[in-house]
Amino acid sequence: MKRFGKKLISLLAVSALSVAAIGCGASNKSSGASGSSSAASSASSITADAASSSAAGTESTATAKADATVLRVNMSETADSEKSKAIESVKEQIEKNTDGRVTLEIHNNGELGTFQDDIEAITGGANIVDGTSPSAFCDYGNEDLMALDLMFELRSYEDCDKINDSDLFWDMVKPLEEKSNIKILAVNWGNMPRCVLSNKPVNSVADFKGMIIRTPLANYISYFTRLGATTQSMSLADTYTALQQKTIDACEFGYDTLYNNSLYEVAKYCYADEHAYAPCMWAMNSDIFNSLSEDDQKAVKQAFEDGGKTYEEANKNSQAEYKKKLEDAGVTFVEPSDADKKTMYAAAEDSANDFDLSDGIMDKINQALGR
Repeated sequence: MKRFGKKLISLLAVSALSVAAIGCGASNKSSGASGSSSAASSASSITADAASSSAAGTESTATAKADATVLRVNMSETADSEKSKAIESVKEQIEKNTDGRVTLEIHNNGELGTFQDDIEAITGGANIVDGTSPSAFCDYGNEDLMALDLMFELRSYEDCDKINDSDLFWDMVKPLEEKSNIKILAVNWGNMPRCVLSNKPVNSVADFKGMIIRTPLANYISYFTRLGATTQSMSLADTYTALQQKTIDACEFGYDTLYNNSLYEVAKYCYADEHAYAPCMWAMNSDIFNSLSEDDQKAVKQAFEDGGKTYEEANKNSQAEYKKKLEDAGVTFVEPSDADKKTMYAAAEDSANDFDLSDGIMDKINQALGR
């Protein structure tokens, strides 16, 4: 596919990386896949940090076998988040099913670094496990992974599960292991769907024209500019003030993020388009994975897939609750019409032309999704 405005979008994406707050959001790394010395340095640094702070893991590994393989799971979420709770179940399942030969240390609040740091460290051999959006791994072996993060490509938790269960997905991630020593464990960790919260009414997709919307990454920028909006990158922390001062008109996050960060206090209109489920794709170093016995490899992969089911079920159960909380806080919801959905789907489909995707990949993904 042709790349439209590649340099502009790439610059915006790289700028956004330093400020974006996205549940499992991601972008291409800025340093390129060839920085092996940088990767080794990051790996050494993060491994050292992890060792010095191992006591901060969620549970002590004193009961693990003396020669156990310790995997340090790093995540930006707090310990009481649904994702952290799901990872706790992954930890319990792995340690039980491997009889303690593999154990997990859970580090919250990005204790071991950013997801960019983690990916670099993983390629360099660090015993880090991190989950972020598929597009974060584009420069590590397959740019087609961006396709999974385009708006409306995955439209439900079930779509995330279908991709995880497809032969196509596992073929797409093979180059990561071959080129960058990255082993993918699962991608069926769909986040709560993202919608648009604004400080002015949005009754149809036409109302996006001329609006200034806080967006995190290149795939979001590509989509919303096609709807006539102007995009602005900023941190989640700055978004509240920007909405309050009306330097932006809108932002887009999952229902839980909108509520937990009190954004409803300064923006009272929600266009419930649910344009992205932004699934987390969990990764670790392939050499460490391959050093495990075949049974333990299966146990680790199965635990992460089962954890994804737990996480998605928790999101399903709490989604209606968060919408109700937002309504009780005075937020007015508007559901897109069928005509608006067609317009948004068309904009999302066209946005694929902004990225270096292989010919036919979108058709293959849609086929895997049963469309």
